[in-house]
Amino acid sequence: MSTLERVVERLKELPPEKQQQVLDFVEFVRDRALAAGAEETAGVPAGPPTALGRRLRAIRERIEASGEPLLDADEVLRELAERRGGVAALEARGDADVR
Repeated sequence: MSTLERVVERLKELPPEKQQQVLDFVEFVRDRALAAGAEETAGVPAGPPTALGRRLRAIRERIEASGEPLLDADEVLRELAERRGGVAALEARGDADVR
């Protein structure tokens, strides 16, 4: 059984809201590949932005309009760790300077 067939089988087992999450993720991965200049994306042309993509762009525009600087990858990890109480775990692993 191919990977595609296995994915489809597993997808069929999920409730509709989880299927939508999987679709959003697949579109996110495809969009990243296109943005990175991937030469081949399984022959699928880029389509219009997804609902999630539109929401994320709107959030980014509000942040930029407020003058608040956007976070880099390390800053995102730090904020997530702070919110989830995992700063000590990140420091112990030696990940990103969290302080």
